[in-house]
Amino acid sequence: MAPSILQASGGEVWRLVEEQRGVLSRHQLMALGFSADAIRHRLAAGRLHFVYSGVYAVGRPQLSRHGTWVAALLACGREAVLSHQSAAELLGIRRARPGPIHVSVPAHVVRRVPGVEVHRRAALRVAAHEGIPATSPADTAHRPRRRPATGGSGDRDQRGRQARPDRPRDPARDPRRHGTASRRSRAPGSARSSDLSPYGL
Repeated sequence: MAPSILQASGGEVWRLVEEQRGVLSRHQLMALGFSADAIRHRLAAGRLHFVYSGVYAVGRPQLSRHGTWVAALLACGREAVLSHQSAAELLGIRRARPGPIHVSVPAHVVRRVPGVEVHRRAALRVAAHEGIPATSPADTAHRPRRRPATGGSGDRDQRGRQARPDRPRDPARDPRRHGTASRRSRAPGSARSSDLSPYGL
């Protein structure tokens, strides 16, 4: 079977990257027409940068605060929303402070994402702010204390410090499975970099 070629226009990809603050998921890339080989090639060439398993920064590894929030939401699935301290920062209710990103998901969803504290909630009232889904201002301002999802990155060690799980291996970058694409070769199904400027995807 011939490799997938780019189906979306450069403008369409550009708009999505802008809306999502510089990040895309593997699922989105493949839906836009990028083959698995094309994704691996861009990772090797530094056009995509690993953030979470299946989530990449486009063009450069640095992300804004909003970009890190969107990346965490993509890693946690379509039903995920910012919550707790992270939602309060987004909504301007609380000042920024160090710590994990807080995300809430419906009770039936189970997610484990390093660096993200995932909370399972029986009910979620969502109010998007600046294009980012978050818990409603009322729920964010007044929230009961909830335990994070079992086994999530909110676990703590015996001294009560924030645990730091090992970073998962990204299958798209695993040389044992796929090998490393040459930086100078054009992967099958790759688009011209000029089509996707200024990110150069």
